[in-house]
Amino acid sequence: ITIPSNAQDTQTTSLGAFDTEAELFRIAVPMITDRTYIRSNITNTSEYILLPGSASIFHGSDYVGKTTLRTIALGESFDIDLGIDPIVIATRVLLEKETNSTGLFSSGTQTLYKYRVTISNGHKETIDLRLWDRIPVSRNEDIEVTLKDISTPLSTDALYLASERPTGLLRWDL
Repeated sequence: ITIPSNAQDTQTTSLGAFDTEAELFRIAVPMITDRTYIRSNITNTSEYILLPGSASIFHGSDYVGKTTLRTIALGESFDIDLGIDPIVIATRVLLEKETNSTGLFSSGTQTLYKYRVTISNGHKETIDLRLWDRIPVSRNEDIEVTLKDISTPLSTDALYLASERPTGLLRWDL
């Protein structure tokens, strides 16, 4: 194409567009908000390296907004956030907090917290959801923090287990 040169005027020109398949899932962090967010893991299936810069994001025919992309190689995957899912709600409720003294000869304290997390899916079909929470991480050898009685096992994702689980982040893939 030919773009006229004019220092007073700016012009945006589309250099290309391509459709791709994406893996959609929701992110829920009910300790912070009851809203859930739609995230998409996309693989660059085009014939081109995606150069860094601005990109317009569409979810189906709905315009989501603009984002900034880093360089994406052929076949490389990347995540894009697609906004709030208004019909999936995640709530977290403190059911019980119990503090007891421990030991006969030494004074120690044990505190037990019990929470219930509820997910309400307003979609007609099942959805993939990553539920996040956290527990404290002790920096003192005299203080022990344990996770007890979880009804659903934590994620087995290797990257999560290696980098995020040791920091006290809890993730369930539901």
